[in-house]
Amino acid sequence: MRLILLIMILSFASVAPVFANFYADVEFDVGNDGVVTISGNSNHPLLADSQTNDLTSKKGRYWLLNISIADNFSNYIYRIKLPRYSSVNYLKTPELSRFEYGDNSLLIIGTGENQKFDVVVQYSIGNQKPNYFQGAVIVSFAVVVILVYWVSKNRRSHKIPMHILTDRQKRIVSFVVKHKRVTQKELQDELKLPKSSLSRNVESLVRKNILKKNQKGMSNVLSINVPDSSGKFR
Repeated sequence: MRLILLIMILSFASVAPVFANFYADVEFDVGNDGVVTISGNSNHPLLADSQTNDLTSKKGRYWLLNISIADNFSNYIYRIKLPRYSSVNYLKTPELSRFEYGDNSLLIIGTGENQKFDVVVQYSIGNQKPNYFQGAVIVSFAVVVILVYWVSKNRRSHKIPMHILTDRQKRIVSFVVKHKRVTQKELQDELKLPKSSLSRNVESLVRKNILKKNQKGMSNVLSINVPDSSGKFR
């Protein structure tokens, strides 16, 4: 009985798979052309210091980096440095990974323990040379927009000095501000002011540079005047 048991144990040992104790601390530097430079420390033959393009493939604008090793590793750590201006579209790793970004390059760092080395990254490479002309156009346009906004805001900020006006002048100015452009006849009909009084007050507001009067046919068209270069009403 003991002999049979011993034979069974030896037979099982002869067919049982042998697992190597692999480890790795490696970096994969991926070039723009798909060539991967492997460096670091590992006892696995596929992770020895070398350069290879067997780990990458391209379809359209998307690159695929596939680092799949069927052997088990007791532990490993890897760093994958993608080409500059790359963006990751898909990532498969045995464990959680972290990203670091510097010098326009994306670095993927991950670890594993008692498992296969299996990392797949799909990425695309953006423009490597900035379009300085396009950038200058965008900046110039932004500056123009800011200047126009500032000038417009600055003009709107100059308020009419209502405190120096009489009550009738305030009514006249308020009506012109509301309607933007009115004839003197429309102003008289709306405010019910005597014609002579209205004419005197309008002339006073014109002299103060608050109202602007233009003759159109037999009528005077009134509008609010724009402040002078100093931004003040006279």
